[in-house]
Amino acid sequence: MRRYLRLIGCILFFVGVLSKGMSQIIPSTDKTKQVYQLSGIVVGQKSGQPIPYARIRINQTRRGMIADEKGFYSLPVVESDTLYISSIGFRKTGFSFSDYLNEYQGDKLTPYIYVIHYLEEDTLTLPPIVIYPYDTPEKIKTAILAMDIPRGTPEDMARNNLNAAVMRLLMEELPKDGRESVSIGENLYAQRVLAANKVQTLPFLDPIAIGRLIGYMSDRSKQKKEKIYNFWPEE
Repeated sequence: MRRYLRLIGCILFFVGVLSKGMSQIIPSTDKTKQVYQLSGIVVGQKSGQPIPYARIRINQTRRGMIADEKGFYSLPVVESDTLYISSIGFRKTGFSFSDYLNEYQGDKLTPYIYVIHYLEEDTLTLPPIVIYPYDTPEKIKTAILAMDIPRGTPEDMARNNLNAAVMRLLMEELPKDGRESVSIGENLYAQRVLAANKVQTLPFLDPIAIGRLIGYMSDRSKQKKEKIYNFWPEE
């Protein structure tokens, strides 16, 4: 009987030691962190339009989500979290939830917090890339030596490019592009609409047409008189 009592006492002693050690290793969970449901929308700073499918990452980890087509998202966060919001064509922005919570004007007692993020536009224009069909350095060297490099000053080259004969040839030979065809069609349609709303007049009642007719008849009469009385034309 004494053996069993000693065995039970040893077991209780080791259990007490282990529980005390585990209490020192495992931190206390009395102070739990408040979890907030953060709902926000991501918009452009200049346009004010929602940015679809913006990426939201928490603390540079794999936690986060992608906003919907209207730039809206909703995820759980704690006060110590920092959100990093990014999208193509916009600058990456960091958002400290604790700083925002200190300045939040809404109800801080509720776990639902709302925010609007403004991303700055970041337009990057890449230089053009020209691809040449040369697969060896020898072909590149031959093509460079065979290039027709224009000679003379910029004034001379501009004068040659603006030559009347060259411009006339280009106007006759170059085909019309789609934009020019659309512009001509729009002008014809506009003229047709304007002409449909105007009152048709007879040319004989138009004073401008009558003046032109009288001038034309006067010029023809003078030319006829000069031809009749000019007996000695100059040779």
